[in-house]
Amino acid sequence: VTSVLGVLRLEMDDLGQQLKLCRKLATLAEWLGARLVRAFPGFVGEISSRDPDPAYYRWVVDAFRQYCRILADSGLTLVSETHSHTFVDTAQGALKFVKDVGEPNHGFILQLGVVPRWSGMDALQFYRALQNKVLHMHIHPYPWQEHEDNIAHYAQLLPVLEKEKADFYLSIENCEALVSPLEAARWGAEMIRRFVAGERVSAPEDS
Repeated sequence: VTSVLGVLRLEMDDLGQQLKLCRKLATLAEWLGARLVRAFPGFVGEISSRDPDPAYYRWVVDAFRQYCRILADSGLTLVSETHSHTFVDTAQGALKFVKDVGEPNHGFILQLGVVPRWSGMDALQFYRALQNKVLHMHIHPYPWQEHEDNIAHYAQLLPVLEKEKADFYLSIENCEALVSPLEAARWGAEMIRRFVAGERVSAPEDS
C-alpha cells in the first residue's frame, strides 16, 4: 500500500494526524491483502541523512517506531523508501535509521536514482549494503529528474536479482504521470525483460 505516510512536517506538529492515517492504511492493507505499507522518512525535499537536524530526526524515528507497532497488530511491515532528500537517502543513513527505529517489521523499498551515488557506491554495492532489509523495489521506466542514473543502475542490478532469485516484488512506478499508466507498464515490463537478458536499453526518447 502506497501513501504519503511519514512526510512529517518540519514544525513537528502533525504526528496525531499521521498516526490516524497509519491506522487507516493498516485497515486498507488488510482489506487488499497487502503486506507492506510504504513511508517516506521525513519531509521529502527538505531534509537529508547527510545533514540531519537532531531534534527533527529523533521525532521522525519515534513516529516510525509508532507506525511499526500499529502495523504489527495487523501483521504488516513498514517499508521506508530510499528516496532522495529523506533520512534514508544514503546507505549509511538508511542503515542508521532502521537501527534507530529498532522494530522488526521495518525494512526498505529500494529506489535508486541519485541515492547510490550519494552513498559513494554503485547500484550493486548499494543493494548489498541494504540487502537484508530490502522487501520491495520499484523502477522508473523513464529516467527523468533525479533518476538520470537509473539506466546504468538497472543494467547492473537487475540481472543479479534475477540470477539470485531475489525474494521480493519489483514494480513499475509512473509517479510523474508523463505517459499513460498502460504505456508506463508496457515499457517498464519491456525494460525489465531486456535488462535481465543483458540487452542494451536506451531511454524511450532516445530509442
